[in-house]
Amino acid sequence: MTPTSTVLTRGHQCLLALAIVVAGLFAHANSLENPFVYDDQVTIEDSVNVRALPDVQRAMNAPQGSCASGRPLVALSLAVNYSIAERLQGDGLNVKGYHLFNLLGHLSAALCLFFLLLGVFSRAQAGALSGLCAFTIALLWVLHPLHTAALDHVSYRTETLAALFYLLTFLAADRSLAEGGGKIGWGIVSVLACALGMASKEVMVSAPLIILLWDRAAHSRSLGEAIRRHWRLHLALFSTWAVLLWSLSLGGRGASVGFGVQGVDSWPYLLTQTEVLMHYLRLVFWPSPLVFDASDWPIAESLRDVWVPALVIAGLFAASIYGTWRRYPLGVVALGAFAVLAPTSSFIPITGAPMAEHRMVLPLAALLTLAVLGLDRLGRALPVAARVALVTLCAAALGWLTFERNQDYRSELSIWEDTAIKRPQNARAYEFLALKLQASGELDRAENAYRRCIELNPGQPKTYYNLALLLSAQGRQEQAAPLFAKAQELAPGMAAQQFRAGWNAVSLGRVRGGVKNMRSALNIDPELLARKKLQRPCAQLARIHAVASEDDLYDPAYAVQLATRLLKELLETRSNSELSLRARVNDTLAAAYTGLNQAAQARATGESALRDARQSGDQELEDEILEHLRRYEQGQGFRTSITGEFDRD
Repeated sequence: MTPTSTVLTRGHQCLLALAIVVAGLFAHANSLENPFVYDDQVTIEDSVNVRALPDVQRAMNAPQGSCASGRPLVALSLAVNYSIAERLQGDGLNVKGYHLFNLLGHLSAALCLFFLLLGVFSRAQAGALSGLCAFTIALLWVLHPLHTAALDHVSYRTETLAALFYLLTFLAADRSLAEGGGKIGWGIVSVLACALGMASKEVMVSAPLIILLWDRAAHSRSLGEAIRRHWRLHLALFSTWAVLLWSLSLGGRGASVGFGVQGVDSWPYLLTQTEVLMHYLRLVFWPSPLVFDASDWPIAESLRDVWVPALVIAGLFAASIYGTWRRYPLGVVALGAFAVLAPTSSFIPITGAPMAEHRMVLPLAALLTLAVLGLDRLGRALPVAARVALVTLCAAALGWLTFERNQDYRSELSIWEDTAIKRPQNARAYEFLALKLQASGELDRAENAYRRCIELNPGQPKTYYNLALLLSAQGRQEQAAPLFAKAQELAPGMAAQQFRAGWNAVSLGRVRGGVKNMRSALNIDPELLARKKLQRPCAQLARIHAVASEDDLYDPAYAVQLATRLLKELLETRSNSELSLRARVNDTLAAAYTGLNQAAQARATGESALRDARQSGDQELEDEILEHLRRYEQGQGFRTSITGEFDRD
């Protein structure tokens, strides 16, 4: 039987593609309800940019240092998710739509991988069995548990989008090159996909170079011929670096990335990455245990510490270079894996995460290709039924591990518990575990976790501060006082940071948690009221407690206390804006007095508010206060919903 007589028909190809999609859906279906975790708070929950549509330019930006910063397509996709969720479900932070987007991107990438390999293998004229090899690689890739971090942690969709556009770029470029460049359709798709990838993550930087080397190995007889025959495609692909430069200009990764940051130099980091790469390689074939955060990964001090993994990785890298030089397509595939990992696993320190499993999303495709083709060559003596059974067993095992791993993300508490168990020296894991335990009311366990975090990292002011807040809330002031002092010593202004974080939460609709943070910050540092930039948020905090219809927020006594203190800071007001603020504070104080059945004080304070409003020239405010004053004179207060439909707590 000739090879061409056993090639997969178009119908068979579609069935196999459908099987890949169905398998991926089953394995990852239990991830759709998993909550936002870790970086999602900064990147999504607390970001004004995700709420920016229809302002596309603003939506393509993101908070500095967040996962979407400098990655405009990722930022825009999050804004689209928010807009759709708000319109369809009335809640822009309903997490299911975000996870569904991630999963659809992952399945699309798997299909790109399948059809890319199918095209390459069909040109090799190896028959239907090689078509089944393409199916096997794509199936194992879509099911592999190394994808769980990128899919369950919504902000890590950077990896999924980069994988999708990298594979689509490669697929379209390969089809264009196979046609000799005669048809420009595939070339246009390749360049567009490459540009979109450059706007998704920096790892796309290697795509134009790897495709040029692929052209040399698989479609041309030399580098010169590749450039001569297909220079338009390659020039267009390399030109997409401009998109990457533009993307980087929009934002950066913050203080955790760069040369010499936080005392980590390039050479120790590079040595450390040889051990990390060996760890990644092991996880490809034995994906356990998987950890969400490995910020405690030790930095190598010398070559003696990592000489074995350094020797292995250097040998594998040399083999990929040699294979590429000899024009072996698999050499280019292996080099591609190194190229994708290079931005994070070479000499540029990333101190917050020297090892992160989600970085393996795209390199996993290359490594599985090499592994499956190698095993296929070794196992050709086996009957086809035995090989199919082996693939089925591997796929089932990977799918089950993925399903189980998704369960670890069922809550923020569960994923940090899992991380602390697997990485008992990880201070960050205990810090976030303590926060989640405290939020769930498990105060004794939270205290123990805070103290363990301090033991592991005694230089972290936030941990002292959070533990002090916990103890203070329990009435243990004597124990809390030295912890507050230590936090202030390590990071002056910690209370102001907490106050601003609380105000940001209130502004975004998470009122209860924000109010709690603002009040605790003011209790710790009453002098915050003297800061001009914090006086309007203080006025809003008083307003919430004076008029909230929600009983758990209504506290007119505290509103009187806060508004009175704030008015003392506003005695010397001169500008219209300051007069307007003082008018609003007096109006709030009048509403609080009414709630305490102190009608005379309410009327007198309301008249003071009216005078300030008139002097400020704010007619709208004057009319509003006049209406309130009529109610005060009749002994009537008013209460209104503060949280309403925007409350996310």
